[in-house]
Amino acid sequence: MLFLLSLACTPPVEAPAELDELSAYLYTNFNGTGEDGLDALPAGLAALEAQLATQDLTTDDVDDRAFSLTPMTDDQLDGAAYDGGIDLGLQLPVAVSGLNDLTLEEEIGLIEEPNQVCIASDTTVWSAVTVTSGDDCWKDDETCVLETSNEFLIDSLSDGWLDVVSHYRMVTLDDGRQAVLQRGWMPTQTLSHDSDNTWDTRFTMQVWIPTEDGSQVQRYYAFYSSVTGVPDDLYTTLVVNGLDEYYGNSVAFVNGEDCDNDRDREYDRE
Repeated sequence: MLFLLSLACTPPVEAPAELDELSAYLYTNFNGTGEDGLDALPAGLAALEAQLATQDLTTDDVDDRAFSLTPMTDDQLDGAAYDGGIDLGLQLPVAVSGLNDLTLEEEIGLIEEPNQVCIASDTTVWSAVTVTSGDDCWKDDETCVLETSNEFLIDSLSDGWLDVVSHYRMVTLDDGRQAVLQRGWMPTQTLSHDSDNTWDTRFTMQVWIPTEDGSQVQRYYAFYSSVTGVPDDLYTTLVVNGLDEYYGNSVAFVNGEDCDNDRDREYDRE
């Protein structure tokens, strides 16, 4: 009887309300290793949806949907790998919210699409996803994680091949809707092809939350990264625009629109 009473008196999980702390909270608790376990995720997504409700997700001005964040510390990364000699304090983290005219099922199809070149940002000229684990269970079992490896070629001020790891899991909200949460990282520094520029760190946290009627998906993408050789303001602008292009390109691809990149082209990394 005492055990049952203790369960009844267990307070609900409280996620941070502010967007900055909340973004890091979702990244840190992705694996359920915190004191709240996986219960942190529906609580965190509920807090995020409350934040999204205060924003105009339909505005074409991406600056009105972009937010500066605080660099994550090593403790907040929960084991996500990066080159150890890099100063995490040099991250220039930003986030962009949005509303896609897609269903969650269509968004999941994009996540699992092997060839991402027409879905990614406009400066991404090649992007491929390889599923390494979890494709047989992650959509039906919230303890199962979809694990992927991603390689893509960026043609921008800090161009080069990037290799990143992305993990995805389903999360059921209190009202029964299912959402998707992603966290990713770049294990090693990337050198530019034709300059001294480098991509030093790259940690990502993405959220897909369907609207109540399921006809659209609320999107949130927190991008924690650092580079050398590119002015901070210019780099931040490029990232914000790239994340918004990704939203728009996702919808265009599902609608069958043509893209500028050749999906059949093969790239030789050597």
